Amino acid sequence: MGTREPVVIRSEVDGIPTFSIDGPRPFTAILSFRVGTYDERFPIRGITHLTEHLALYPRRTTEISYNGDVGTHLTDFWAQGHPDQVGDYLRGVCQSLHDLPFDRLDIEADVLQREWHSVTHSFIDSILWSYFGPFGPGLSGTYEAGLGWLGPEEIRPWASRYFTRGNAALTIVGKPPESFGIELPEGPPLPFVAPPRTRPAPAKPTLFDTGKQHGVTWGTLIKQRRNADEPAFYIASETLAARLRDRLRHDLGRTYWVENGWHRIDTDLVGVWHGFSADPSQSREVALEHQQVVDEFISNGPTQDELARYVRTRTSRYEDHPDDTARAFLSDLAEAHLNGWEPMASLGWWISQCEALTPNEVRDRFAEAYRQSYTIADLPPGELEPPPGVPVRARPMAGVQFESKLRYRKNQPLAVRIGPDGIDLESSRGWTPSPLGEIAMISFRGSDMSLDATTGTIWIDTSRYVRSRSFWLEHLPSRPTSQLVVVAALLLAVAYSQFWSLVVAGTMMLGLARIRREPDPGEIRDRSLTIEGSVRKYMPEEAILPPPRARRGE
Repeated sequence: MGTREPVVIRSEVDGIPTFSIDGPRPFTAILSFRVGTYDERFPIRGITHLTEHLALYPRRTTEISYNGDVGTHLTDFWAQGHPDQVGDYLRGVCQSLHDLPFDRLDIEADVLQREWHSVTHSFIDSILWSYFGPFGPGLSGTYEAGLGWLGPEEIRPWASRYFTRGNAALTIVGKPPESFGIELPEGPPLPFVAPPRTRPAPAKPTLFDTGKQHGVTWGTLIKQRRNADEPAFYIASETLAARLRDRLRHDLGRTYWVENGWHRIDTDLVGVWHGFSADPSQSREVALEHQQVVDEFISNGPTQDELARYVRTRTSRYEDHPDDTARAFLSDLAEAHLNGWEPMASLGWWISQCEALTPNEVRDRFAEAYRQSYTIADLPPGELEPPPGVPVRARPMAGVQFESKLRYRKNQPLAVRIGPDGIDLESSRGWTPSPLGEIAMISFRGSDMSLDATTGTIWIDTSRYVRSRSFWLEHLPSRPTSQLVVVAALLLAVAYSQFWSLVVAGTMMLGLARIRREPDPGEIRDRSLTIEGSVRKYMPEEAILPPPRARRGE
């Protein structure tokens, strides 16, 4: 390959590992910290973004180009300009990170809420949710629930934990200085480790969601260490996406663009995905077209011409844009260093591996990935494996039980049981458990309770539930006493009216029949608890969304 490999200088600036290359002006520096959206929990979603915005506010008057960015694994602060000005900027950011202007909290939270609603989220977000639920990588694309309540008491410890010298790296395009004067507290490196997947990889290609779709999303997770067969998966993804663009955009005009990507999650796990939007009225048509193109690729793989075209395109990209290539290589080095995985071996290694691949090798690698993949599309039954069912049990877990006043109200559970092992929801099919470890967030707004767990999100109107009727019946007097009460009530009723005697007798007989029913040993009998009280007693405090913070001036 004729591409000149970037010469990377490894050093330290102010005790921070630094990766630099000799590049064109302007002088550019990026200070990266190993923290991102994957580190958050649902109730504090947005805490890193909010910290980044608060830290940047005091730097708004600088005359150089600058900004910050929160990604999945890293939070970056970058600047371009004269080295002295860049140094002033980075030094000021580090000062702000540990002395944040909390008088700006409400304003910056409002800005971020508007930003979230204006961003188009990636297709991979749905795939990661299908594997992880609302945890770690599954939080990508979810709304930033913490913006409405987070305050200094939560943000300060977060900044102290993650924005430290041991959890930082610098990348520089230009000659690195001896010092920027950056001061950061000491702290350990914090590589990201993905949480356990809530769903194992499927044994066969699986249709994850059969609801009405606006296009197609496909993706899979692969156990894949760095620099081992990566080019084969990448070529397969690029080539298949190119075929889908030709068919769905250029031939049929059914979509604007097919996105595709490759995303490393941790040292051993990679996500591969592609997706596109389409008119809902054409959802079945585009899903079948997509499936036809994918099946053809799995049967025959790419052609030799497609492989050669990929190599030529990648090589020319490196040769025609050496500065952009070098900057991307620097970023890869910093990310690998902070996350504890191997960096790319070299640009030359990547191209040589691509040149050595055969169409059958690329086909086999993709077929392996496809066998354990999810497709989200409007496909008819039988095209793919049916979606995994929600587990249902005949008996609930132990807990305080609440029953709906309207037993068959649409989209509401028949009963809710809350206890030390989690939350159970009863439907006509049985009990659907949400064990403690699978509950991401519970929030209360008025009489509405929202439960976010691996099984999905459900809203419950708590005002429509009462404690279990069997609970109250079990607290009626014992049977002999009840019998005396019945006899006395009958004698009194007969003395006044035959009609009322029948009413009282029937009522008491029904009550006695219920008393004879076997009590549920798993039902916790606590008269004082409401649904919200049970949640606050038995659920982890960190899973409960706090009330909105008091805003300044209100």
